[in-house]
Formats: sequence, C-alpha cells, structure tokens
Amino acid sequence: MAAPRKLRRPAAREPVPIPDDAVLTQYGMLDPAGQPIFRSAPRYPREVELSMLWGELDVAEAAQLVRKRPAVGDDLVRHCRAGDLRARGFEVDHTPSLSIPNHVSVTVAAGHVQWDTEQESTFAELFLEPWKGAVD
Repeated sequence: MAAPRKLRRPAAREPVPIPDDAVLTQYGMLDPAGQPIFRSAPRYPREVELSMLWGELDVAEAAQLVRKRPAVGDDLVRHCRAGDLRARGFEVDHTPSLSIPNHVSVTVAAGHVQWDTEQESTFAELFLEPWKGAVD
C-alpha cells in the first residue's frame, strides 16, 4: 500500500510594490464605552509592525478578512495613503498571507524596533477621516 500523500498548501502570493497613492485600510473596534480603538503602534516586543489592508475596504470587507466573520455594530475602519506614511518615516510593505492576500505591514524606517510616542501620534494623524463604522 502506498504512503498517504501530503496535501500541499498553495503558496502565499508574492509581495508587490505598493504605490504611494494606494489607499490602506486599518480595522478597529468600539470599546464598551463606544470609543474607537485602533492600534497606533505595534504591541512590542510581540509585534514590530502594524497590520493594514491594501485597498479602500469597507467595514464588511475588513471584518471578513481580519475577523473571519460578518461585520457587527462595533467594527470600524479608517483609511490613509501609503505615500503619506512613507513621507512621515514609515515603511509600507505588501506582506501577503494565504488568508489575507492584501495584507500590509507598517514599520518605522529604523527597522523592527519599539515605536516612540512621536511615531505613534504621527501614525494616528495620517488618516483621511476619523473612522467609519458598520452602522454609519
């Protein structure tokens, strides 16, 4: 009897350059008090990059990709441009995975280090609108 064959997983897509005019989406949520929660820095040392999505996605699209479920009332998104991040010292790289082919990693130009408070506030200031919720 032949040995069972291993199923090969398809490879993640190859990264491609992200143009400066590309819109990026960040997923967030409302806290119990109704305040928006978006990460403005990686959770160092466990994380050294912030995750975003390539494209101007709505709440339903982002929730499905990030949470693997339909959007609910406390899901949020906000948007910025890749070039605005780069102009303020951030690195923007396409880091596709099997489950999120349009995944983007944002790091500081200094590399994989902890972000300082100035970098955190700079990141938060670059969004085109405050945020959009599932029930706007």
